Amino acid sequence: MNQQAVEDARANAQLNGIEDVEFVCGRAEDVLQGQLEEEEESGGPGEVIGVVDPPRAGLHPRVVQCIRRNPHIQKLIYVSCNPEGHQTLGNFVDLCRRPSLRVKGTPFTPVVAVPVDLFPHTPHCELVVLFQRTTTASTHTQSSAPPPGDESLVTESSAPPPGDKDSSAPPPPGDKDSSATPPPGDESSAPPPPPGDKDSSAPPPPGDESSTPPPGDESSAPPPPPGDKD
Repeated sequence: MNQQAVEDARANAQLNGIEDVEFVCGRAEDVLQGQLEEEEESGGPGEVIGVVDPPRAGLHPRVVQCIRRNPHIQKLIYVSCNPEGHQTLGNFVDLCRRPSLRVKGTPFTPVVAVPVDLFPHTPHCELVVLFQRTTTASTHTQSSAPPPGDESLVTESSAPPPGDKDSSAPPPPGDKDSSATPPPGDESSAPPPPPGDKDSSAPPPPGDESSTPPPGDESSAPPPPPGDKD
């Protein structure tokens, strides 16, 4: 840490008549928790607006955890010189993710992001992001209500789309199954024979005697004619 820079900051505050300020020389991950505990013991600082300007490596995970767990920090201004870096994006995710076993405290929500061109004619710029603490009610509402146009799977599976009928629905008119009553003109599999086509058990038609011999064809033992005695 640069102790001379801290001394210059104190001299600058004295020249401008600023007395309600304190400068601490040390790493944020080492001194931030202790400073917040001292403020808590003295009655609490009220609502706090935190300002962080980490190096390109981003904030230390302990600093992010400390900010998340302190309820007095309602707003956080994050100044990043490497907004596309892996560590910076990881800080943003940890600040905004839902509470879990690893991340405690109410999450933040990004409200405003403003790029600042400190290096003209170069592809580099600073990014200033304002995070605001999310209320418990809004967090519960966001987690329980699905976004518009995103119905649950239960809704989609319970109501079939138009034109898609299941097997238990009644068949449409004109489409009868094999167990239904056949329509007129559609006889069963064993219909009676049509007229003119009779089976062997039916009586023979007139003129077609099968057992009675025709006239002039006597049987082998006819009665003797009159006057012919044996």
